[in-house]
Amino acid sequence: RSSGRGPVSTGMVLFYDPNQNMFRVAFSYKYTVAELVVCKSEFWLFCSMHLASVVVFRTMGQHEERSNILYLPWGLLGIVVSLTTFFLLFYTNHCFHRYIQLYGYTRDLLMKLVELVQELRIRIPNAERQARIAGARRTTMRYAVLSIYLFFFFMSRREVSDTEFSLLHNSGILREVEMNWLKRYPGSCHSIVLDWLLGVAGLALQSQRNKYLRNFAAIAAGIRQEQIQVEDAVNLPLPYQYFQIMNLMLFTNFSMWAYGMGMYDSWIASFIFVCSLLIFLGMKELSSCLSDPFGDDAVDFPLNRWIEESWRAAHFFLESDCPDVTMDPRNFEDAPPLWQGKSDMNVYLDMEELEQGWGDN
Repeated sequence: RSSGRGPVSTGMVLFYDPNQNMFRVAFSYKYTVAELVVCKSEFWLFCSMHLASVVVFRTMGQHEERSNILYLPWGLLGIVVSLTTFFLLFYTNHCFHRYIQLYGYTRDLLMKLVELVQELRIRIPNAERQARIAGARRTTMRYAVLSIYLFFFFMSRREVSDTEFSLLHNSGILREVEMNWLKRYPGSCHSIVLDWLLGVAGLALQSQRNKYLRNFAAIAAGIRQEQIQVEDAVNLPLPYQYFQIMNLMLFTNFSMWAYGMGMYDSWIASFIFVCSLLIFLGMKELSSCLSDPFGDDAVDFPLNRWIEESWRAAHFFLESDCPDVTMDPRNFEDAPPLWQGKSDMNVYLDMEELEQGWGDN
C-alpha cells in the first residue's frame, strides 16, 4: 500500500512502510504533527519567550550561577513535569479511545444500509411492470441515505446549513418540497426522514404491511440508535476542568522551559527546548483532532467517500437481480457436497471420544 518513498494519504488512513529508515521518518514534515504545531501562535510565542531569555542572560553574562537571584532550580520542576506528562498522556489515550469508538459506531451506521437493501430485496421484490413498487424501493433507500447525510452534516457543525440543503437537493437525494419541510426542523431532520422511510416502506408492502413492516421499523430504529451513540460519544468529552488544568500545566512547563533553558550558554539547550515544545504541543493538537473526527482535519473520517461507497453498493444490490440460472431448481438437485472427506461433526459427536478426551487431535 505504500510506495516505500514515504506515507501515502487516502483520507483518514495514512499508509506507511514500517521498515523505513528511522531518521527519515523522525525528521519528515508532511503528514506529521509538525504541520499542526507550526501554524499555532502559542508555538511561536514560547519560542519568542525562549529567545528573549537567551538574549537577556547572555547580555548579563551570568549563566547557571546558583547565587543569581534569577536562577531556576530544575529539581523543583520535577513533580510539575511528571504531572503534566501524566495528564497529557491520559488525555491522549481518552481521545484515541473515543476516536476508535466513533469509528465503530460510524461504520455500523453505514452497514445498516446493507441490511435495508437485503430486507427490500426479500420483502419487496422488484416488479418491472409496477413502477410504483420500484419507485417505493428506491425512495426507501434514498431516505436512509438522506438521513445519514443530514446526521453527519449536523454532527460537523451542529446544524444543517442552507448550503448543505442545496447540495443535497442538487445531487438528487433531496427534493425541493422535502427540503422546504425539513428546513423547519434543522436539529431533528435526520429523525424525521426515518419516519418517512417507514411510511414509504409500508406503502410498498401493501397487503404484507402488518407482517413485515416491523422488520423495517427495526432497521430504522437501528439507524437511529447508531446515530444516538455517535451523538452521545461526541457530546461527552473529558470535563472542561480537566482540560483547563492540563493547559495550565502545559503553560507552566513551557514558560519555565523557555526561561530556564535560556540560562545555558549553549545552543544545544535551545534545540532541546524546541524539540520538547514540538513534541508536547504535537500530542495536544493531535489529541484535539482525534476528539472530534467530524470535520476537515487530516485525521477526520472521510465521510463523503464512505457514504458514497455504501450508497453505490446498496444501489447495485437493489437494482440488480439474480440471474435465472441460479434460481433454476434443477441446479440444486445434483449439487456436490462442500466437503468430500470425513465430517468433523461426526468426530465431535462421538461421545466415547469426548469422555476419553480429545486424544492426539
